[in-house]
Amino acid sequence: MERISKYSRGSPCCCVAALIYLERFQQRCPAVELTSATFQRLVLVASMTANKYLEDNSFCHNKSW
Repeated sequence: MERISKYSRGSPCCCVAALIYLERFQQRCPAVELTSATFQRLVLVASMTANKYLEDNSFCHNKSW
């Protein structure tokens, strides 16, 4: 989360929202097994979604993600 926050230039609110998204995902899909690889990918997608939703004015290129 620290590295994603640094390079995406998102606010701490985006990190909190991303963790909330992950928690809700786990509640809705308990059958999905979270390994280290899937967790990293889900954290990245949740961070991208939170950043887009909360701070649409700060633009990040796909290369940054």
